Amino acid sequence: MRVGSVSFVGSVVLAVALATVAPTSSAVADQGVPVPVSGATARQSTGIPQCAWPLEAEPAKANFAYPDTDSTYWILPYQVGSITSIVINGKFTNARFFSIETYGANHDDFTSSNGVTSAIIDYQIAPNAGYKNPFIQTAKSGGKYQVTVQSGNSVSGQNVIPLAPPNTAAGSIGYVWFRVYLPKGGNFDKVVLPKVQINTTASTSVVLKTCPSAKSPAHVGRAQAAPASKLGLQAGFNALKAGTQTQEGPPPICGGQCPIPMSFNRTIPSVSGAVFPNEANAYLSAVFTPRNKYVVLVRGKAPVTPGIYKPGTNPWPWPNAKFQLRYYSMCNDLWRRPEPVIVNTLPNGSVDDGCRADKNTKLNNDGYYTYVVANENQKAAVSRKKNVTYVPTSLKTPHAPEALILRNMLPSDDFLDNGAGPAVQNVPQNQNPVQAAQQMGVYYPRMISCPLKFYLKNGPNACYSTYG
Repeated sequence: MRVGSVSFVGSVVLAVALATVAPTSSAVADQGVPVPVSGATARQSTGIPQCAWPLEAEPAKANFAYPDTDSTYWILPYQVGSITSIVINGKFTNARFFSIETYGANHDDFTSSNGVTSAIIDYQIAPNAGYKNPFIQTAKSGGKYQVTVQSGNSVSGQNVIPLAPPNTAAGSIGYVWFRVYLPKGGNFDKVVLPKVQINTTASTSVVLKTCPSAKSPAHVGRAQAAPASKLGLQAGFNALKAGTQTQEGPPPICGGQCPIPMSFNRTIPSVSGAVFPNEANAYLSAVFTPRNKYVVLVRGKAPVTPGIYKPGTNPWPWPNAKFQLRYYSMCNDLWRRPEPVIVNTLPNGSVDDGCRADKNTKLNNDGYYTYVVANENQKAAVSRKKNVTYVPTSLKTPHAPEALILRNMLPSDDFLDNGAGPAVQNVPQNQNPVQAAQQMGVYYPRMISCPLKFYLKNGPNACYSTYG
């Protein structure tokens, strides 16, 4: 996830986090002897979360920071100081991708003092004895694993990631994120969330119950938004949701460093303002303003991913010689705080999201995609052209700036090619579209604007020949 203003999103997430973490008391921790307490008593004495996975980031609940509508993130906030470890016991998810990642109070990932990163990705997780990991070898999903989030500066060991950046002050808030992309059937409500156990300096051990909000319907078949009564933590996200519903919110603050319109580039960190970044992803973005009677076309060669095999949601052993990336997508977002993805509610009550995953992207015989970005009234007409994939503009703010986001997830070694390959991860973060195009070659997404009448009469190839 990325956002133009760290403080705006961070303050809201922090406020919700603080509401789910009990205040720390040193009465037990300072005794220096094991105190076998549990439940409410342990939570009051150690400042640990009230329940597991109280926050859920997905557009029906919290639409901010350029989310991908084919993913959901469950978040566990905690307080640094009295916790020695967080033990996460889960089952390998039947999905395209999942990961567990920790973040510090500044909402960024980090490494421990001996170089252990704060993220562990599905294929890096060793299974429990007697089980197999389908992201390492061909196997059914459902095998068990255990990941430990460990305190201290010298974190090491299999399936262990650090709890906080080195020298973090006691009382600081940290976060564990459980990410899932493209679960079986696209149904996030059937994702089984990992169990969470908290171990403390007082030698207490508490297994948290999963928060009721984490079990509430989220992706309701994408036919309609979940009712407000079932959204969970609604009050905590009110500021974010209000920000996404304003008619003309301000764009991200970039001063004289705003990106060049209508050209894909990798944004400089001071403009993108990474918040809770996914270590597996890298992004290109392009800002544009929709125009009446025009469509926007984006064309490039598609990297080979598991999306070419139906249903496109299965785990695959990784690395895999068949694929260049684990996943890619094209999403259209509003280019204003808090950077929500476009979610259009149509007259029939259905919802059209602004993201198109690789498995839902049409390709021509040479493996090239063509995304056609247009308003909902033009969807049927523009979609009649062969091998094009429609992406919507906003119904609520039809004339406001928007930002297309191309995600590249987990490139193979060949696609990286020691920094010489066409993966987005190799593109310099300097907002230079020329360098991005040089680095990516045929995989670079070339973007043009074409008159709607010309497109409908002559097709996308003619648009590129005439207006490209």
